Amino acid sequence: MADRNDTPFYVGYLDMPKALKGPARLIALVLLLIAGLAAAWIASGARDAGQGYWGYGIEQTLTGRIALAPYPMLHVAGEAPQTVLLVVEGKLGAEAFVAPFDGQMVEVTGYDIHRGPWRMLELRTADDVKPVAGAGLTVAEGLPQPLGRVTLKGEIIDSKCFLGVMKPGEGPVHRACATLCILGGIPPMFALKDAAGNRAAYLLTDAAGNQVNDAVPPYVADPVEISGALERRGDILVLKADMGSVRRLVGDELVAYGPRLIEGIETAICTLPG
Repeated sequence: MADRNDTPFYVGYLDMPKALKGPARLIALVLLLIAGLAAAWIASGARDAGQGYWGYGIEQTLTGRIALAPYPMLHVAGEAPQTVLLVVEGKLGAEAFVAPFDGQMVEVTGYDIHRGPWRMLELRTADDVKPVAGAGLTVAEGLPQPLGRVTLKGEIIDSKCFLGVMKPGEGPVHRACATLCILGGIPPMFALKDAAGNRAAYLLTDAAGNQVNDAVPPYVADPVEISGALERRGDILVLKADMGSVRRLVGDELVAYGPRLIEGIETAICTLPG
């Protein structure tokens, strides 16, 4: 009679032998631990996606005066300047919805988008804009205040995604989306960091204060240098760029530029560098 082999053997459709259950559990726990540590290590090296907010589905209603220049915006009624950029669902600017109300007092309903001090409202239909009587309402817009000439390094981004609709809303991974948004009328912005680590974001126009949606797409998501005039308009900052000065960073200056854009310093996103 042949010798009996008592070595435990696992057959998939039968219960696992008791002698194998202990080692199997230990191996499973070790693998789970390794997977958890690997996930934590990968996450620790990921770039901060930013602290932008998009209140999709949560309606906000604001009252103020419509302005089309340089981009559609609402100057909110109140004693302190408060500017809200206006866009439409999808990759579209709001000019078609608000153009009939330029300079008028209106009530606007939409979804709130914000990052740092920048705020935007996403409209759904033309019915989200309704004229209202302006008697007794104060709108503090503030006169344009020149802040001098600057030469800055940063990236051209679309404001809608960067302020909260996409995370991250900048860099090469977002190039195609940002390009389509800007071509669709979303206000472009210039986001930057200086050598001292200060971060800022400026609404971007040409030197005459006009829209640049057709001019900037070739430079979107690439670190670039821009020269122009800074201007404060109430609570927002505008970079009136000399469009002929826009150039990509290359070689040593690209290396010196270092990590891309905003990385965790949200409170300084609208402060002047230096």
